[in-house]
Amino acid sequence: MKYDLKKFVKVVDELLTHCMHTFDSRRVDVTIEHDDEAFRARFIMRDGTVDEEALATLREKLEQERNPELEDYYWQLAGELENSSELDLVAMMCDDAQIDYSRNVLTIQVVRKHL
Repeated sequence: MKYDLKKFVKVVDELLTHCMHTFDSRRVDVTIEHDDEAFRARFIMRDGTVDEEALATLREKLEQERNPELEDYYWQLAGELENSSELDLVAMMCDDAQIDYSRNVLTIQVVRKHL
């Protein structure tokens, strides 16, 4: 369980870093929940600059399916990579990602189920 928690914290870190850098988010509210089934995180970004191309890239990257076979190896690389491949890693480590952008508020929700 401790190992899974570390992985999820890495997911949160990567998404937060990506959003603050890519969308120049000045305010991000993060809510993290954990129960017997999964870890969940919700990011709500206000006062940022969201262009359609960056939003489309985010959606495309996070639509990938979780890949438990590779995540044990690649999750340790998170933070060492300096390009959009971090989003590939986040998708590889999550079971579900939802993105909503309306009224100048970007909301991202990710779920990582316990195996």
